[in-house]
Amino acid sequence: MGFKVAEFEIEELNGVDKKEQARQEDVLNEFNDKHLQENIREILERGSKNYYRYVINEVLTKPIYVGEITFSGNSKGEFEIGIGIEKEFQHQGYGYRLLTILIDHMCKVKPVKAFTYRVMSNNEASKCLAEKLGGQLIKNVEPPKPIGFTFLIYKIQPFTVDYTFLTKYISTFKNIDFGEWLNVGKGFFSDVIYGKPVVKFIDDIQLFVDINKHLDLKNYLEILRNNNVKDIFAEIGSMNEQCLYASLVYCMRQERFCEGLLLSALKKGHITKILERLEFIHKN
Repeated sequence: MGFKVAEFEIEELNGVDKKEQARQEDVLNEFNDKHLQENIREILERGSKNYYRYVINEVLTKPIYVGEITFSGNSKGEFEIGIGIEKEFQHQGYGYRLLTILIDHMCKVKPVKAFTYRVMSNNEASKCLAEKLGGQLIKNVEPPKPIGFTFLIYKIQPFTVDYTFLTKYISTFKNIDFGEWLNVGKGFFSDVIYGKPVVKFIDDIQLFVDINKHLDLKNYLEILRNNNVKDIFAEIGSMNEQCLYASLVYCMRQERFCEGLLLSALKKGHITKILERLEFIHKN
């Protein structure tokens, strides 16, 4: 069974694969206590009955294997996340995009109460990923023998990519530094450098577009044109939901042709007004 989101084909496979079984066995062999080994093995076997494995390929010209993401659940509705991304796709935002897509998917098809994500204390990229997903550090775990680092366990609350995925930024955008222009008046091309909350907001708009295909937001210009929207900032108060989403995409995509458009819209409060209008529509 599989599905497609944006440029990714995602296949769901049942059961733990042989590589993962071998890895688990290697970890178990690190324990000297045979009774403890058997107890953990029994827990793993129970967990394999509630184990979901997703194989991801990027499909542009031809399928290219990106990696795998797994969710191992327990009787409490908690799922531990496992992720493996191929080296050529690392440090490019693939982990965040794919985990957001699959967390959204899991929350829609399973009764999820929480996710946990275990990372090595010396893995800065994984720690940043956990925090970007809203993870809260809940535990430090010492390995069976000293190996120079500990394991950190983050708890991630379930979420779906609905309107609140974007309106949560209403509070984020109060009293923050959105970004700044660099090299202004110095004889160089000027550039806008956005702050971390804005960079994450841009990522989340793209994810919202990818997952909510029914809104057809890739055709944002056509949506605005068909609804006779002439000035997106002047007409916020009368826009329908789809036009509001299209306006956010407009500010993000048109940045390529008019650098600083998004920064200006943020500083003047237009983006916050769009988000507040979305929230108003859903609450009323």
